[in-house]
Amino acid sequence: MIAIAGAFCALGSAAGWALATVYLTKGGDRFSALSINFLKGFFAFPFFLLLLPFVPFNLIEAAQAHPDALGYLVLSGLIGMTLGDTLILSCFLKIGPRITLVGMALVPFLTSVMGIFVLNESVSWVGALGLVFTMLGLVVLQQHQNKSAEGPLNGAALWLLLGAITCQSAAHIFTKLGQTPFTSFEVSMVRLGVGAGALLLVPPAVRALITDFKNKTPSKKAMGQVAFAAFWGTFVAFWLVHQAFAWTKAGLVATLSATSPLFVLPFSYWIEKKPIAKEEWLGASLAFAGVVLLVGFG
Repeated sequence: MIAIAGAFCALGSAAGWALATVYLTKGGDRFSALSINFLKGFFAFPFFLLLLPFVPFNLIEAAQAHPDALGYLVLSGLIGMTLGDTLILSCFLKIGPRITLVGMALVPFLTSVMGIFVLNESVSWVGALGLVFTMLGLVVLQQHQNKSAEGPLNGAALWLLLGAITCQSAAHIFTKLGQTPFTSFEVSMVRLGVGAGALLLVPPAVRALITDFKNKTPSKKAMGQVAFAAFWGTFVAFWLVHQAFAWTKAGLVATLSATSPLFVLPFSYWIEKKPIAKEEWLGASLAFAGVVLLVGFG
């Protein structure tokens, strides 16, 4: 039952990211991608601070008793958020969102493989079939949802994409390795604090942030939409995914938390009145079948 609860936490995380994505597309057009990467952490971190008096928080004591686990979480924040997210955003700029998101659909597969060798996790044949169905569904959804012009997939762009895939997969494994002595709340604070804070040491991110606010002051509405997206995507979803890591396998969490495109469909229909195309129904059906197999038998 605990593993099932972890699976639903991962699905809840995907739903949170999907809602955040809808609102980022509404207010995020005022900002560069690198600025959004920093702002989502900037807006989300205070929500964690506000909850400190109400949740168990023994980070210092746990870190002193398990410095190796804290090291894994720090690595996870640096590799997954600072480096990984920067590489993903670079891929968006160089080769476009369609190829980038299709490539990122390989993250659950690579995480599952790493989990077998590093964490001694096992995958049943039904779970493997669910992983394949989910990945195929996500690829169909992302191929249809991203119609923008794509850049050339040359050697440099391919290495960027492979680096992004590897960083995100490795971050999942490091999170699982460092999870045990800490609560999901503490894990979220460490990873978010390290990942977002270290962005201030990345020159392109700092330049993008300065340029966005220097050239044209964003409207209160746009800032509010990004803050709302940060609440659901970088506070709620972030917390849920770390609870999922505490309760179930890394490969399963990586797969289920990657199903955000599946949840974007009803949110876009509800909020923006966008109709759902036939290709999207096909992709959603494949992904949903994969989720059922993963949750029930994975």
